This record gives sequence, C-alpha cells and structure tokens, in this order.
Amino acid sequence: MKMRTSILAGSALLAIASCATAPQYASNEELGVASVSAFAETPAVETNEDAADDPAIWVNPNDPSKSLILGTNKQSGIYVYDLSGAQKQFLPVGRVNNVDVRSVNINGDERHIAAASNRTANTITVMEIDAETTEVKTIGEFPVNDPEVYGYCLGLGQDGSLLSFVNTKSAKVFVHRIHLDTFRAEEVAIWSFGSQMEGCANDDDTNILFLGEEEHGLWRVIHENGVEIKREIMDTIADNQGLVADVEGVDIWVGPNDEGYVIVSAQAADRYVVYSRTAPYEKVGIINIKPNADGTVDGVSHTDGLTVSSAYLGDNLPSGLLVVQDDANTEPRANQNFKLVDWREVEKALGSAQ
Repeated sequence: MKMRTSILAGSALLAIASCATAPQYASNEELGVASVSAFAETPAVETNEDAADDPAIWVNPNDPSKSLILGTNKQSGIYVYDLSGAQKQFLPVGRVNNVDVRSVNINGDERHIAAASNRTANTITVMEIDAETTEVKTIGEFPVNDPEVYGYCLGLGQDGSLLSFVNTKSAKVFVHRIHLDTFRAEEVAIWSFGSQMEGCANDDDTNILFLGEEEHGLWRVIHENGVEIKREIMDTIADNQGLVADVEGVDIWVGPNDEGYVIVSAQAADRYVVYSRTAPYEKVGIINIKPNADGTVDGVSHTDGLTVSSAYLGDNLPSGLLVVQDDANTEPRANQNFKLVDWREVEKALGSAQ
C-alpha cells in the first residue's frame, strides 16, 4: 500500500512538472478556429517516421487542370503528384527539405523551374518542368556556404531574375541569383536572424519575403533583388494570436488588386494562421483541417510544410488549392502524406470566423 502511495505521489509530481513545462497558448476554441476538410490526399511516402515535409504547386500554362504538386521526402527525394493527389513521378535526388517553383523568362523562352534545399550534399538541387510532357527532371545543383541547408523558397526580382532563398540551421538566409543561361549561382546577400528559420515565401509583386522564425514568429523582409532594405516582425508566438512554436510552412495566396493572404502553419497547435497579404498585415482568421464528411480523408496534425496557389486550376478548383503536409496520417494509419484542400473551403471558413 505504501508503495502504491509512493507511485501515485510520484505520478502527481510528474504531472505537475509536465504542466509547468508544457507550452501555454490559447486553444482553438478560445481563438474561434474554423474547420475545413481535404477533398483528396496523396499516397503515403515510402519512408516512415519524419519524412514528408514541404510541397509546391506548378501551374500548367497549357492546361491548368493538369498542373502538378511537388512534395519532398526529406529522407530520399521528391514526389510529383497530379491535382487528384495521384503520384506521377519520383526523383531520388537525396535528402531534400523544402521545394519551390517559378516560371521565368530566359532569352525569350518561358522556363518552369523547381528547386529544393538538399541536405545530402548541402546544395540546392535545380529541376525543370517540361510544359508539354509535364515531366520533371534535374538540371544541376549549386553549393551553399554553410554547414546545413534547411528551409527554402524561390522568388523573382524586380529585374526579372530568379532568386533563391535558403535558410540554414545557423539562423542565416543565403540569397542567390540563379543564372539559368550559364547555370551559375551568384551569392547576392546573407541575412542573419536570432534563431533557426524554415518556412518562407516571396511576394514577387511587392518584393517582400515572408519568413518564419520557428521559436519566435513571422517576419517580412523588404528587399531589392535580394538585397535587404528593411525587416519588420509581423506576429510573434508571445502575442498569442494563434502562432505557436514551431512556426513552419509559409505561403501566399495572391488575389487581385494587391489583395490576398499569407498562410502560416502553427505546427504544435495543428492549425494555420491567415493574415492579410498587404498592410496593415492583420490576422484574418485561423483554420484547422478536420476529417471529411464521409471519413475517406482524415484530418491533419502537426503540419510542417504547406503551399497554396490562387490560380485557376480547372473547373473543380477555380479559386486555387491549399496543400499541407500531414504528420500523423490515419484512417488507415500509414506513413506521412500531403492533403489537398479546395481554396473555396478556406475562404468560406474565414468568412464564417469573422
């Protein structure tokens, strides 16, 4: 009996200690979080444990309904999916963490480029998408002068140049200009922050990089062709508006007349905070992703990377698409994967939350 009392007392002490150290933040109920559901999901990635990470959407200029989703497996390579979530291709390029895409004009030709941070050789792997066949192929890589590449995004400079932003474990952002005609990467700038960064998205229209500092908050950095002009904190975990550690995936839904949204994964709380794309950059609402009505696609937890597009992607997705990584892929339980959400559902949820 004494032993049992001792065990119970020990358990109580552990519970108290756990409560003292557990992160404290406002709940979904307190914040009025609205729910959406995914209409489809990709197959589970082949690698177990922490593997799926970051997606990107390529808009097919010839037929938007045949656009592609690229998704990283940070243990082995990049998956290519169609807009139903079906796998079309796998590129075994290595330990790629984050991926992004841009279409850029090179000597009068439109080229469709994907690039990813690759921790196998501490490089940026550059790929090209054939608009006719929709095949993705690697075309090269370039090194980054840091011990470990991590988060990643692409952007277009005011001069039309292709910019590469790679975040490293040393809290730096290395900015390169990629010259596809000569396949040369020119280092433009190095930005330093206080702690580890990952998710980022460049607004090509406003020359602002939105950047997540995992244990702190969301930044916006105004730059000119990759050279920093000004940085401002947009929201912090301490503000308790919905962001929590880790601040992970970041992307932009670009609307008409400078309208639109910045969407950010608040990983530990299984939710996404949505902000206005332009000043005063106010929080618009918060969403999470629950199972769909018939139970064929499960809800989403602990999202790492995400991507969004506002492009018309066919009659089934006229307002675009949100794609998120799902940490605990259930029903049935399997390795991690990516979930697909019709952006109209997000807009409806944001409207109901206001």
